[in-house]
Amino acid sequence: MSAFFQGVDNFLHSMGGYFNKTVESYVSLEAAPFEKSFVSKDMSYSTVIAVKGLLRMTGDEDFLRIIESLNNSIAPYLKSPGHRLQIVMRTDPLSAKSSISKSVDAVRKTAENLEVDLDVILDEYGERVSQYCSDEEVYFTLWTMPVVLNKSERKDAFDDMNARLDKGGVKAADSQKDRRFLEGMINKHESFVSSIEATLRDNEMVYETLDCKQALRAVRKHIDPEFTDHYWEPILTGGDVPFFEREDYQAEDDFSNFYYPRIANQVFPRDPYEVDSKIVEIGNRIFYPLQVLIPSRSPMIFNALFRKLTASRMPMQISFMLEGGGISGHGLKQFLSGLANFGKNRLYTKAIKLMREKENNGASIVGYRTTIMTWEEGSRHDVEAIRRLKRRGSELASMVQSWGNADLGEIGDPMLGVVGCLPVISNKSPSPSALAPLEEALFTLPLTRPAKVWSEGSYLMRSRDGKFIPYMPGSSKQTAWIDIGVAPMGYGKSVSLNTTNLAFLLQPGLARLPYLSMVDVGPSSSGIVSLFKKSLPADQKHLAVYHRMRMVDEHAVNPCDTPLGGRYPTPNHKNFLINFLSLLATPLNKEDPEDGVTGISEMVIMQGYREFSDERNPKPYKQNIIKDIDDLLKDLGVDIDEPMSWWEVVDFLFDQGRTYEASIAQRYAVPTVPELANFAKSSSVTQSYTHTTPGGEVITDYYWRLIMESVRMYPILRLPTQFDLSEAKIISVDLDEVAPKGGAAADRQTGVMYMIARHLVAAKFFVMPQDVASFPELYIAHHKRRIKELREDPKRLAYDECHRFIRNSAIAKQIVGDLETAIRESRKWNLHIGLYSQAITDFPDIIVELASTVYIMGYGSEKMIEEIVSRFSLNSIEKEALKSIGKPGKSGANMLVRHRIGDGVFCQLMTSTIGAKMIWAFSSTTEDTSVRNGLYDRIGIEGALTVLAAFYPGGSIKEEVERRREYYATEGLKIDVISEFIEELIAHYSKERFK
Repeated sequence: MSAFFQGVDNFLHSMGGYFNKTVESYVSLEAAPFEKSFVSKDMSYSTVIAVKGLLRMTGDEDFLRIIESLNNSIAPYLKSPGHRLQIVMRTDPLSAKSSISKSVDAVRKTAENLEVDLDVILDEYGERVSQYCSDEEVYFTLWTMPVVLNKSERKDAFDDMNARLDKGGVKAADSQKDRRFLEGMINKHESFVSSIEATLRDNEMVYETLDCKQALRAVRKHIDPEFTDHYWEPILTGGDVPFFEREDYQAEDDFSNFYYPRIANQVFPRDPYEVDSKIVEIGNRIFYPLQVLIPSRSPMIFNALFRKLTASRMPMQISFMLEGGGISGHGLKQFLSGLANFGKNRLYTKAIKLMREKENNGASIVGYRTTIMTWEEGSRHDVEAIRRLKRRGSELASMVQSWGNADLGEIGDPMLGVVGCLPVISNKSPSPSALAPLEEALFTLPLTRPAKVWSEGSYLMRSRDGKFIPYMPGSSKQTAWIDIGVAPMGYGKSVSLNTTNLAFLLQPGLARLPYLSMVDVGPSSSGIVSLFKKSLPADQKHLAVYHRMRMVDEHAVNPCDTPLGGRYPTPNHKNFLINFLSLLATPLNKEDPEDGVTGISEMVIMQGYREFSDERNPKPYKQNIIKDIDDLLKDLGVDIDEPMSWWEVVDFLFDQGRTYEASIAQRYAVPTVPELANFAKSSSVTQSYTHTTPGGEVITDYYWRLIMESVRMYPILRLPTQFDLSEAKIISVDLDEVAPKGGAAADRQTGVMYMIARHLVAAKFFVMPQDVASFPELYIAHHKRRIKELREDPKRLAYDECHRFIRNSAIAKQIVGDLETAIRESRKWNLHIGLYSQAITDFPDIIVELASTVYIMGYGSEKMIEEIVSRFSLNSIEKEALKSIGKPGKSGANMLVRHRIGDGVFCQLMTSTIGAKMIWAFSSTTEDTSVRNGLYDRIGIEGALTVLAAFYPGGSIKEEVERRREYYATEGLKIDVISEFIEELIAHYSKERFK
């Protein structure tokens, strides 16, 4: 642009700044007579679309496809004057903490509801994530102006409006003019909006077309966030008519006090103040706007600029205005440049000629204006803040100039520049208009940002370049909640699983503690159990249980236990027992049971429960088996010397309100596995099954022998259950000692233990309302209430080291079949399932296909990369992202995250960052847990995690313990290193700075 035209533009802008000094004069919006469309003073319609980003990562081919699609969609509307499209992007590291705190506050509220004090890790969690994040938003504002109507249509539209106004109405000069709109334009505007929506949808972009209240809330938060509550709503047409006592408005025949206040005064709650010709103050912020005088000479993609902004952590808001009928708007300038056809004007004339040639060849030429601003916390009185802002403005100008060699300048009226960077409130831009083919203009826009599917969530994640992207477990955006995690050793699989489990437990909106059941090989899930056990009130600590199974009598578990009062297994329980007994009755060298084994299992189950029920031969109560029950019965006035059955004891205790003790007594009323096996020798079974096995053994003898051999091999099956998980809601069963590796016998034992563990921690999840009818009358009300809560409350079943059972041929069919059924029906059970292993090949195709969320934290080998790419149909850029994943570092753990949602498939490279306190809470090595739990007992959770994080921020003390032990051994000293550490850390904590 020539100096002459630049001078004219600057003059006009400065005159605008001179005359437009009230907030009202900067805001084009007049009213919001429609739910999602505003009307401006010049009768333009406008609608705001929040573009939350792309579901999938994009390579060059994908980006060009998106550009072509948008160009085809937008071009028909921008071929001629009448429509405008504004794209605004805002990125703000200064507001990241506030934005992230909304998610943390929602999680904190859940923690309060559950009566667990976890502020010590939640505060740190939000703080750590915000260190790497910016608050980021992209908005499309679509305008349709009256010129879109032809002369006849405009006349009719204005006549209709005038007729509407002539009918009278409320006289309110200083209010929204909600009856001043051209109804004939609405169809053309809605067509424009629908076309853009369809294009965004077709290109897998997540978006939301905002209603007018949402749009104004977003604008006001950009202007004055400290003065804008998260739930603030403007007063707009259609809502309750307000009443204001305004001393400055006294007109007797005017009812402005009773009508909707002007939009401008609501959007700007505090008056702006022009600090100087460059800076304007609004609320607690000072803003520095700039205009792009000459756009990029060689257009570059927006990410080239965004990478510089991200590295600098600079807050920035940029507005791109695309105007229809671009060349026709330059007619006057072309004429003037023809009169003075020398120097730069000659270049201008050539440029216009070039654009006309492109237009004649089918390109859509648009007017292209760019305005940009940055800001700083502070006021006009803060000299340092102003100095920082001016330096930041210079840095921003330098970055934009290097972005394709653009040229920037200041704006004579800084308030005009601020407004020009905001969505929707003005359909004019203070920046000069350039001409550009629409396709080239689209090339420079922020169109490839990763999608923010959930606005809030309990799992705080981010893109690698700093966009906050939380995940909400249990969200209606997903039809199921099945997550798979894959990572080689050392890539953070267990930490990720613990973080996911914590996000599940603290998902916003919970009023009761949900059910989390974990089956693990090793203690990695013990940390989260300890965290809740120590945090829960004294009367609820029993709700969190970590149980390390051992093959000893004290850890006996009877899979035949029924729900309280239940004389018979429920249908789901019965099916489990049939599969379980059939497995026990299958030789080690076979995968499938002999013919007849399944039928025998069903018969012995029904006979066993019937035999020990009240109607037949209930087991007699015996003293000195459970001393606490003996003492309680005496205290309740029962003569325990009188003959009675265990079922009578159960019923009596339950009737007395002693449900816990009743459940303990019931363990001795139900049959055990050996007792069920004995019914294989009953006449009804032997008469029904008379054939022999290929080895010549009668099938019933064969069945009984194999079951009893299994009981001898797994002695925890021979006795009634010896430990209690009945009331627990957070359960971790560690199979490390009972799930060996190597050989058929080890595989069978591992399989049996997994089946027991699954039944132990999750059987209660699958009780149906119709099962209530099978319980005695005494228990029906209890189970109705219990089943109602179970059905309503979220439940999660999480397995770590899944390869230990999925690859185990001894039980693969049973467990994979059980998992497939649970996954397919998980939504009706409100059940979340987590499956974590070291390789994607550990999972059958059907389970991968049904997974709603996948976390890939590493790949292991080139061959595994190809397997992952094949299974999930990753594109080339996603494949490269996968290859870039390394081990977790200081800034967090990188992972390729794939969510199946209603809008499609989200697949992006993400980073999970947690703090040292959370790492310590999850730590599971023997040394770490000993020190941590010792500190929990002495100085509480907050004190323990605070001092551990301060002195050992890496999340482990193991190496230091080993070093000291080696040193003390060399010196011949006998020192308890764990106790030494605990005392040292308590001494540190006692200092004032750790209190």
